[in-house]
Order: sequence, then structure tokens, then C-alpha cells
Amino acid sequence: MKALLVFPTTFEAWAFFKKAGERPALGKTAKISVGGVEFFGIVSGIGCKASQDRVENFQKKHSFDLALLCGFCGSCSPSIKEGDFIFETANIGVAEILRSLGAVRCRIASVEAVADSEKKSKMRESGFSAVEMEARFFKPLFCEEKFAHLRAVSDGVDSKIPAEFFNSLMDFDTGASSFSFAKFFGVFLKKPTLPIDLVKFAISANRAKKIYDAKLFEIIKKISDFYLQKQN
Repeated sequence: MKALLVFPTTFEAWAFFKKAGERPALGKTAKISVGGVEFFGIVSGIGCKASQDRVENFQKKHSFDLALLCGFCGSCSPSIKEGDFIFETANIGVAEILRSLGAVRCRIASVEAVADSEKKSKMRESGFSAVEMEARFFKPLFCEEKFAHLRAVSDGVDSKIPAEFFNSLMDFDTGASSFSFAKFFGVFLKKPTLPIDLVKFAISANRAKKIYDAKLFEIIKKISDFYLQKQN
């Protein structure tokens, strides 16, 4: 049994790669074994064609039995808070595992760029509870029942960080993400409270990441147990 964990960024992949004794980087892969089940991780890059190609090429080499798209997302609903775990999957067994660990099943929208409050509002009106940028690239690479979408909420529905700032950190040609002082100051000139808002966001995001890191390994262990029992 082989499972693939797809991490859009190194930030989301850090705990898994550390467990594997590796350092995450764009396009890099790592592996851990839990109870006889092999879990592979890949830093895919953010939602774009280059990231899709990385995952597709890796999938062709291994023919994974299950793929989990992991990471963070933005909430579109007041009932979905920072640190909450949400998921979307057609795999009944995986759905039961995620529910048992407190994750909430909901519709997750996949869009072209980081959504601002207006976009989130429109997504909520369309029945979506959260929004991200990768599923539309990766889900088509796998059979429906072999794919699960798992996200931790990093920013609430009323996030004070402009979507423009987050989008400025991303390279939609390569899938890379990096900080740029020039782009930071460009957004700062429009929103002078940005530094203070970023500090508050960082504190909140750090809390969400601690929850995410711990929950990720609970999920890995539960999935391992489930598939071993199924094999036996």
C-alpha cells in the first residue's frame, strides 16, 4: 500500500519532511513508513501547470493507492474558524477516518488566486465553506475514490491581510513562493496597517500549524491502520 501526500508549499510540508529526515524544497520528495504502509510526500508548488506536472510525473512512477492533498486554506464561512480541519473526498473509508478525528466534511472551492473577502462571499453563496488553489490541478490525476482533499484553515472569512499581498508572494509559472520586499512595500503603501496585521496573522497561523502538524500524523496513523486491516 502506497499513499501520496501532496504539499503545495514547504511550510505545509515541513513536519512530514522533518519526520523523514529531509528538508523540504520545491519538487522534492520524502518517504516514511507507518505500520508497513509507505507514505510519500511531495512539495508540488502552488496551483499551476508546473505543479501539476510535478505531481503527475511522480504519480506515474509509483501508481499510488491513495492521494491526499494537504495544506492550508481560507474560510468562506463564519462557522469555519482558524485551526479547523476540513475535507472533501468520495472515499468512504477515508471520510470516516477524518470525521473520527474531528475534521468537517464540506465543499472546498478551487480558484485561480488567493480569494479576497468579496470572492469568499460569492463562494459562500455558491455553497462552498472554504477556498484554495490546487485541487483543480491535482484531483484529475487520480481516480475519484483514490483522492482526498484535506485542509486546515489558516485565515478566517474576515482576514485583514489583502489577497493582493499573498498573491504577490507566488510565482504562477513555476509554483514557487517567496517573500519580496518590493512587493511588500507596494502593498504597504496601500494598507499602512499591513505590518501589524501580518504579526497578528503569523501568531494565528502558527497556532493553526501546530494543530495541523499534530493532526497530520494522527491521520497518517489512522489511514495505515485502516488499510492494514482491510488487507488482512
